[in-house]
Amino acid sequence: ATRCADSVVLSLGAASGTMPKRPHNPFVGARLRRAHFIIVCSVLLLSGFSCVRDEVNGMHMQKISFQTSDKVTIIWSYILGDDGKPVVLLLHMMPATKESWQPMQLALKEKGLGSLAIDLRGHGESTYKGTQRIYYQDFEDADHQTSGKDVDAAIQFLKKHDADESRIAIMGASIGANLALRYAATHHTIPAIVLMSPGLDYRGVVTLEAVRALASTQSVLLMASDDDAYSFSTVRELYNAATQLKTREIMEGSGVGHGTT
Repeated sequence: ATRCADSVVLSLGAASGTMPKRPHNPFVGARLRRAHFIIVCSVLLLSGFSCVRDEVNGMHMQKISFQTSDKVTIIWSYILGDDGKPVVLLLHMMPATKESWQPMQLALKEKGLGSLAIDLRGHGESTYKGTQRIYYQDFEDADHQTSGKDVDAAIQFLKKHDADESRIAIMGASIGANLALRYAATHHTIPAIVLMSPGLDYRGVVTLEAVRALASTQSVLLMASDDDAYSFSTVRELYNAATQLKTREIMEGSGVGHGTT
């Protein structure tokens, strides 16, 4: 989680043209430049942290809700970062919840970054559309595709609370990665996205055309494990389809899997 947080900081610096000074880290290397794409052939293992309540290692985690344009109530947890620092929106995999991002939220906080982790519709505590109960187990592909409205509502909430879109990065796992990429493809002021175990098509949330639509000013970190065959091949296809400058790095490891598992 700490290494990935380092990469988020560098991706934000690359997108803005300002690279933060820091000691050498062999994971990210010293050659990351503006709008680079990175393949990392082993996904970071984010497990091994105990569950948290409202206090996370002495840091206050707020849990509030907002509503989407189609009346779904989204529950989220927020850790405040340092003044003026970027905020990272975290989109979980299916069938995970916002709690799967707690170790990443801690790592981002150590870098001074705030983070907002949401329960996507039908997951965790986000199970109401108006007064109707909704569960992802009952979803058709079309229902999953409307999760893009959850992302839009989260961004709008952050913007209303003084987080300009140019200071918001998005990190997603599995279908959350696809949602992050699709949002960034149509919102070019988003400076950086981190995609863990993306797919070409998860429940109709497709990515190939989206990666081609990214602006040259946006930085992307692509991550997949070579024992996750579908995501690994997807990362290669997305990498090849991208038009920006690219760099590739491989990190050896074992026992890693898909997304945040």
